[in-house]
Amino acid sequence: MANDTNKVEISGEVTKTWPRDGSFGFGLKVSQERDGKTYSTIIDVVAFAPLCTKLRIDEGDRVTVKGALRSSSYEKDGKKVWKTSVVAFKVDTSEDSVPF
Repeated sequence: MANDTNKVEISGEVTKTWPRDGSFGFGLKVSQERDGKTYSTIIDVVAFAPLCTKLRIDEGDRVTVKGALRSSSYEKDGKKVWKTSVVAFKVDTSEDSVPF
């Protein structure tokens, strides 16, 4: 059996937040330059307890997230929709570090 690893580290700007009971989600805009152009995408990030109770981030904040990829699905208009997000284990801001 292969020794697979599911780790991700991304940095970007918080675009939106959605606190929920037992979790805290946020959109993270990440960009890269190619051929003189900037390409951006929004990645959904979710943190669960106890990390979610310690997070103090707002739209516009720059953060670095360490975590793992997770795929999930839901039904929309009778069709199954898949999405990939990051489950955060650690969130670094310019002011402090919030470990899991």
